[in-house]
Amino acid sequence: MKKLIQRTISAAPHWISGLRPFGSIFTGMLAHIGYVLAKHPTNWLVVGLVTAITGVTMLENDYVDRRHDAQKENETFVLRNEKLYRNIVAALWYLLILISLYTSMDIGRQGILLFTGIGAGLIYSHTRKFLAVPGMIVACAGASPLLFPMLGGYGTMTHWYLFSGVAVFLFGREIIKDTEDRYIDRGWKNTLLTAGTLTEDTAPRVVSCFITLGLIMSLPLFGSLHLLSGIIYCLGLLFLAIAIYIFYRDSYIYLTGKTFMDWGMCAVVLAGSLAPLF
Repeated sequence: MKKLIQRTISAAPHWISGLRPFGSIFTGMLAHIGYVLAKHPTNWLVVGLVTAITGVTMLENDYVDRRHDAQKENETFVLRNEKLYRNIVAALWYLLILISLYTSMDIGRQGILLFTGIGAGLIYSHTRKFLAVPGMIVACAGASPLLFPMLGGYGTMTHWYLFSGVAVFLFGREIIKDTEDRYIDRGWKNTLLTAGTLTEDTAPRVVSCFITLGLIMSLPLFGSLHLLSGIIYCLGLLFLAIAIYIFYRDSYIYLTGKTFMDWGMCAVVLAGSLAPLF
């Protein structure tokens, strides 16, 4: 029993990092922002499910990429615990499907988005050979939580604007990640970088255009903010503007640009999440 507890504790950081908590919470909070924009009470069970679906998708991806990750990052935890990892991930998917079925009986058509997210999570890791498809899945599925109010019948055009902006932003971020992994992904994943469609020089400049477009499409959110959330939102826009400048002017420091990109989008999401309070 003592050894089991020790093994569980030692494995906890791997499971937590595998869930990508910041990215998962980011996606879940988009559902909250969708309800905020619609001036409708937030369904926190939906927010929790979206967060969980995103996290389990990341675990699924780690399982599929276990051998590749062992070569790329010397990350062998999944490979060493292959059978256990597979069984736990499968159990989590079954649990999420059951809870989503139960929730869908209460939220009606909005449940379509929950199962769309589950479907996207299950196929995402198996589309790596199709050019740019994983990035498009991340972009569309990652931004889709904003659309829960649309299926509920109380959404507005602002939801579509913000959905488009977040999707464009997420697709651009995937391009930057592919730029980082362009050498190790060759032969494993068919990306815009490995296929030669974009180069290390052109990719950050293309991303700067995506961020600019996403930034413009997020502007309708400003009308729903109060003083504090408005200040946070403006700070996010500043970070995104710095990222645009870095990507456009100096493609060789794209990792710095990615940091400002992440800070900027997190600030915008935080502002939208705090809108009902501050």
